[in-house]
Amino acid sequence: IVPFFTKKGGQRSCDYVFYTLTFGLRGNAQAFANPVLANALKNTRLDFKDQPPHGLQIVSAHVSGDGTDAAGGALPGAVISTSADPNDTATVSDFRISASDLDGMGAANERTITFQIVAKIDHAAFPAPAMVDNQGTIKVSMGGGPGTIIPSQDPG
Repeated sequence: IVPFFTKKGGQRSCDYVFYTLTFGLRGNAQAFANPVLANALKNTRLDFKDQPPHGLQIVSAHVSGDGTDAAGGALPGAVISTSADPNDTATVSDFRISASDLDGMGAANERTITFQIVAKIDHAAFPAPAMVDNQGTIKVSMGGGPGTIIPSQDPG
């Protein structure tokens, strides 16, 4: 089983951009049925964070897919907060990826969680269209340890 984390984005209109980040696991379909893997995933805490660059203000953030909260319930919602600029950070805290295809949308050999972010463009910061690189992160923590940060990658 191999993890992946991709981020794609684009301009929705003159005033808005969107980002779609997908975190998941890919591997042998039979491996997802293994109770040892299912138990390991239940005990692996995941935390998502994305902070678009200065000049973008997040107006909506949604999460969906093959994930649960720490107790096995519904996937926690995304929270929009302020780090450097108003409404510039989206987070989803303390969630898990499931060994089961909870949303029924994935391939037999893949489990995914999708984060969708829409941000308003500050035209003072971006007076003309621009390509802007930035990465979201997933922090993976097992057994209360310090955790490992996985940055998103351009899937292209």
